[in-house]
Amino acid sequence: MKNQYFADINDYLKYGILRAIANSKLKICLCWMLTEDDKRNDGGNIKYLQDSDKWRKYDPALFDVMKWSIEKNKRSIDVVEKKYLIPDATYHPTLLTDDRDERKQYFKELTDISAASDLIFFDADNGMEVKSVKKGNKNSSKYLYWDEVERFANTHSILVFQYFPHTNKEEFVEGISQRLKAVSYSTSVTALITSRVGFFLVLHPLHEGRLKEACRKGMKNWYPHISIHPEEESS
Repeated sequence: MKNQYFADINDYLKYGILRAIANSKLKICLCWMLTEDDKRNDGGNIKYLQDSDKWRKYDPALFDVMKWSIEKNKRSIDVVEKKYLIPDATYHPTLLTDDRDERKQYFKELTDISAASDLIFFDADNGMEVKSVKKGNKNSSKYLYWDEVERFANTHSILVFQYFPHTNKEEFVEGISQRLKAVSYSTSVTALITSRVGFFLVLHPLHEGRLKEACRKGMKNWYPHISIHPEEESS
């Protein structure tokens, strides 16, 4: 996550999903995996805020905060906590760097911060690790690594942000879902799919029923902009 992304269309959908999950009454920890802003134009897709007739109906309160943050030039993750967008959430706002030792300390801190939470949301810039970027190398802060999912999946449900690469989306979604099942020892992974990004939900057995119900109800409200995979989860 970068502050420059705040309030773009992907963010609106992201917080819509998190607010829907919060209706399960499970406690959420937001692990921002915050990285430094750069000079790229990522996060520039905010035209949806000019079309309130189309977009505001999905979550009026959230839409109004997104629009306010742009108008007031307050594009920052701090807004989420200050505006109480995710009820009873905890946060890990520390900047994440590429340094391997600092990353180790970062996730050690997360262990303490998330201790009382039921679900951890990992908001890496790009999503899950790729073979070309090893932990500790340049740009590794943009990725979540499989062993880090495994570390927390035993005690928490996990939600992972993922950008879609230029490949077959269905095959990619299935591949990520199966790998998450393998590293988390979970029998249930639900993918919440938008046009450009996905949110992969690893359901801990203690939370499965409540999370599935929250997703069914919440994503019905966000149709057609968010869909559930596999499709039978929405029945």
